[in-house]
Amino acid sequence: MHSLDDDIVAMAMKMDDKFNKYWENYSLVLSFAIILDPQFKLQWVEFCFKKIYPTSFKQRAVEINQKLHLLFEEYMRIYSSVMAKPSLEAYSLGEVTSDVVDEIYEFNRCESENYQCDRNTSQLDLYLNESRLEAKEELDVLKFWKENRS
Repeated sequence: MHSLDDDIVAMAMKMDDKFNKYWENYSLVLSFAIILDPQFKLQWVEFCFKKIYPTSFKQRAVEINQKLHLLFEEYMRIYSSVMAKPSLEAYSLGEVTSDVVDEIYEFNRCESENYQCDRNTSQLDLYLNESRLEAKEELDVLKFWKENRS
């Protein structure tokens, strides 16, 4: 004979499975958001994961870091050519020929490639390796990024 408790337990287990499935996706996005807050970065993710997943927190933090790097690489792939190509409006030295713009573009691209090869450090890695800001109640993260963009 089936009791009402058995039905509730079965229903709760199904709900828990669904929650865990969706939580993994939200957990990733929320992790990216907190990592981009200069007060917390990856250290906060590790701190929280240690409490939630005591036996696998390191592995989970590494996975989040890898996925963040994949996202950053995709961003750079899409936008690097847009950001690296100087516009004609950027120069006020009179008329600039397209040959000069092409040379500047080539220089920027070459310099960017050499920088990556020499230092092998992306802007994301530089940010992650910088010290965290002291945590404050009132930090406007969007304002921080606007003021500290490079």
